[in-house]
Amino acid sequence: MTVGTARFQQACWFVLTHETEFHTGHYGDYSEEAFVRTECVPGDTGGTTRYGIDAAGNPGVDVVNLTFDQAVAIYWNHYWRIQNHPMDDLPAGWGEVMFDIRVNGGDPVSMAQRAARMTGAVVTIGAPLDQTSISAMQQAGSAGLKNFLHLRQHRYDVLAQMHSNDAQFLAGWTARNNDLAKFVNTPI
Repeated sequence: MTVGTARFQQACWFVLTHETEFHTGHYGDYSEEAFVRTECVPGDTGGTTRYGIDAAGNPGVDVVNLTFDQAVAIYWNHYWRIQNHPMDDLPAGWGEVMFDIRVNGGDPVSMAQRAARMTGAVVTIGAPLDQTSISAMQQAGSAGLKNFLHLRQHRYDVLAQMHSNDAQFLAGWTARNNDLAKFVNTPI
């Protein structure tokens, strides 16, 4: 992987580990495009997906023939940045969590603002990602980051309760959130 900053590359490997499906006997083998499966899971609103890039969220992308390098470029150009802010602008851990939420669904900016506010930081929920929001995340620190991960889990729990189709994904979502907590060194 040669695109992006070192921080992006580490976060992207985390995402790819959770998003990429491989043919039997080739788990983790990115050396051949043929080893990576294109998937279409019944009940997954993203539709056809490869390397975690779904057709519904990426109109115009030929997902079936997507290469590793193309997927990484999409993550860098369309998921690592929010409102002209690369995740590198955010405090450690916050950018990685926000990136993974963008990939896996949800409103990471409002969720981060709520998490920061829970620690007493002053921030407007629903405001654009700006220096005020970034400062609130810095002020909230690790306690806010822990709240961020809890809010994400709560979102998963609610989705599974409200939509019977999503219940099939809850165990995987929970495992991913727990892995993310370890990745950003914030036990939940």
